[in-house]
Amino acid sequence: MAASAQTLAGSDVIGSRWGVEARMLAVGVEHDRARLTVELAGGATGYPAQQAFQAWVSVTPRWVALTGPWRIEVAHLSRWVAGASPFGVTLDRRLPAHRTDLTLTASPSAIGGGWRLASSLTARLDWHADPERSGRPLGLERLRVRFDAEGPAWGGRLAFEGAAELAGWIDPRPGRDFDASLVGTWTRRQLELGARVGVAWAAGTPSWHELTLFAAWPLVSGDWAWRPYLAFDLAAIGRNGAGWWSGHGLDVAWTSCCGTVELGYRHDAGRGTSVRAGVTFDVHPVDLDRLAAPATRADLAAAAR
Repeated sequence: MAASAQTLAGSDVIGSRWGVEARMLAVGVEHDRARLTVELAGGATGYPAQQAFQAWVSVTPRWVALTGPWRIEVAHLSRWVAGASPFGVTLDRRLPAHRTDLTLTASPSAIGGGWRLASSLTARLDWHADPERSGRPLGLERLRVRFDAEGPAWGGRLAFEGAAELAGWIDPRPGRDFDASLVGTWTRRQLELGARVGVAWAAGTPSWHELTLFAAWPLVSGDWAWRPYLAFDLAAIGRNGAGWWSGHGLDVAWTSCCGTVELGYRHDAGRGTSVRAGVTFDVHPVDLDRLAAPATRADLAAAAR
């Protein structure tokens, strides 16, 4: 039971919702490092103020297998809906769906010279009828590739993160993304230097939507250490300079007699804000020989002198 309000297309939708939902998950026995699960679900909701009703059922089989460094996951969702919610899909409206998801992930593995690489591929195939792809029974809703690499370089650590959304390249219907991004970061102790590059394609024309240079560097004075962070988006030059200062942050650490207190935040436009707080206590090696023999009064007196 819920009382809800939502603004859709400039109009307010207000009313109560009375609903019930049930799920059942069947998990198969693992065989050759592979397992099959099936989820059955259904629900019904009434909306007295709008005199509306919605009911739905779905089935979701999922198969997961591990082979060497690879993890393969195949899942399918079929959902049937009767009626419709007066609210939007971000609240409780269910839409008919028939789609298949494929995820292929390679765990981090050594590639030589102390470097490690991880990669993944995610695809979503849509089998539901779509008037925008008339004559085509199959649509590609998502095609995402990603890789992460890290290794030693120039006395520090060099890391790369790359990702590309390619559905808009293969399936040119509206709303399909077609862009790529690459992040490179070099760190040495508390020093950090890096760059982020983002390219989007629209109507066959590439455009730079991000070309950000960022840095964080340590400043130490006695028991205090500051680590400011700044980021500047050079691609903003083509946007009349709007948003050229795209990131800022500051980490502060105070070293006391018992440990180190750390506070910090970092904000990047389009990536959100993170806040960090913590305390690190000093670690001292344990003298096992001293613990093994019980202390006597003479030992304690000698230690006091």
